[in-house]
Formats: sequence, C-alpha cells, structure tokens
Amino acid sequence: MPEIKVEGYKELRADKPTVTVTDEEVQESLESLREQHATFTAVEGRALADGDYAQVSLDGNLKRARANRSTWMTFWWRLPEKHNAEFTENLRGASAGDERIFDVHYPEDSTDKRLAGKTLTYTVKVHSIKLKSLPEQNDDFAKTLGEFASLDEVRQRIREGMESERKHAAERESKDKLVAELVKRNDFEVPEALVDRQIDVRLERGLRALAAQGLKPEDMKKMDLNRLRAGQREQAFAGSEGFIVAG
Repeated sequence: MPEIKVEGYKELRADKPTVTVTDEEVQESLESLREQHATFTAVEGRALADGDYAQVSLDGNLKRARANRSTWMTFWWRLPEKHNAEFTENLRGASAGDERIFDVHYPEDSTDKRLAGKTLTYTVKVHSIKLKSLPEQNDDFAKTLGEFASLDEVRQRIREGMESERKHAAERESKDKLVAELVKRNDFEVPEALVDRQIDVRLERGLRALAAQGLKPEDMKKMDLNRLRAGQREQAFAGSEGFIVAG
C-alpha cells in the first residue's frame, strides 16, 4: 500500500439527510405482506371473469414469419390486464380446458420494442381458473407474521425497519461522497496489483450473479474474460483509490 499524507479534509463535512417514512409507505409494505400470504381457490362452473387468475399455456408466433418456432410457456394471467388489453379481451369468457387461437397487433409505440408494430398469433390453453383472496388487515393476521399482538405492532416494526435501512444507506452514501472528494484532493499512485485485485472481486461477483440467474458453466467458458476485465478497469481503479484513502 502506498504511504500518503491525506490533506484537505478538516473543512469537509458529511451530509446528514433527514430520514423519513410515510404512513403510505408503511401501508404499501403491509400490502406486500398480504400479497405474500394470499390464497387461491379453484373456480368451477363458470367462465373466466374480472378478478380471476387463469393458469394458461401459450405459443406465440409472428404472423407470416418464415420460421414458425414453438415457444410454449405456462404462467398465471390476471383478468383484466391493462398493459395487454387486446390479449386479455380474447381470453374473456374462456373456461378451464378451452383452447383459443387469436391475433394480437402491437402498436408502433408499444413499450416492448421487440413487439412494436408486429402482429403475433397466439394459441392459448386455459388449464384452470382461480380466485385470489387476501387476508384481512386485523390482529389475527398480525399474529400469523410472528410474535405480534396487534397490527399496530406490525406497522411499527415495518416503520423501524425502513428507517434503519434508509439511515444506513444515507450513511454509506455520505461516506462515499467524502472519500470521492478526498481522492480529488490527494494525488497518489495506485498499485497495479490492487487494481487487479479489485477487478477480480468485481468479476467474481458478476459471474456469481449470472450463475444464480441460470447461466451454465459452459456458457461462462465462452466469455471473453480479457474484454470483461478491461470493461471493469475504470471502476476498479476508482474503487482502489477509495480503498486506499478510506484505509
């Protein structure tokens, strides 16, 4: 590690942002907990209607495409679904066991640029229809979440957790700003070995994330590691500077 004399720091001050959590944010978090504890009951004897969830399999192909490649997928679809209203309307009234074939045209200004201006022919099979139920917001629900006597205790725990998380995030951001400013004010040589180590750490972290997402080892071996290392160098160099100054 290089020996440096850090100067120009006495007048620096850390930011101390005010950390607040609104009642609306607490309620949003509580709603998320309710969603996690939702139950689904099978619907029989009627067709798919608003508020229902349908388990469907679909195959979507570009109309008049040269290659008619099958892309069967199975997922849950809620009625109605605003972001793909035309698809939803073609499913309305379907019953479990039905199969429907229909075209959906995506406008030029579609949010999904891959589909903008294209027409897809869908073959959809409806496997089942279920109705989603959320637990009521009451003290009984609170008790299912842990050692809570009331819903107010749950809200208080949520608020405290969000405040703590935001406080730590603000402290990290404030520290990073101070280190960045110190780096600007102090010129020194960064050892190549330290930069290389930072690159290794960043690459290892990135590859682990890709593996967690399902990337196969044989696909990783095909990657151009030299190009990846070069792409990480600038950030690794900055990280090394911060590491030296903070140390």
